[in-house]
Amino acid sequence: AIVFEGCPADDTVAEPYMIQTAIHKGPMLRHIDARMITNPRYQRFVLRAAAEAGLSVQTSVREGGGTDGGPVHQLDVPCVVAGVPCRHVHAGTAICALEDVRTAAEVAVAVVERLTPEVVAGF
Repeated sequence: AIVFEGCPADDTVAEPYMIQTAIHKGPMLRHIDARMITNPRYQRFVLRAAAEAGLSVQTSVREGGGTDGGPVHQLDVPCVVAGVPCRHVHAGTAICALEDVRTAAEVAVAVVERLTPEVVAGF
């Protein structure tokens, strides 16, 4: 599964070395959050597919928060979360970059194009 989410962009007040998710840098693929640990083999596959396709992505480890990937991965379904960086993510509306939304979709296409039964069996 690929779960699409809005995720908090932390590139406004954090020191540059602390920024895990920035607008205009592509979707964020979480390794860990409060609700799931991403399947590492699937995560590496997705990151490699994005790199081969020339797509920018970001990775992070979050201590808090959770995504809809949490319940999905509990079903024993390999799952990654492609989070589009957003400002005001928990407000009634959020602000994001259209290019990050497009890149998230392009990452999904790159992944699906590379999936075979053998690849899936390796997750």
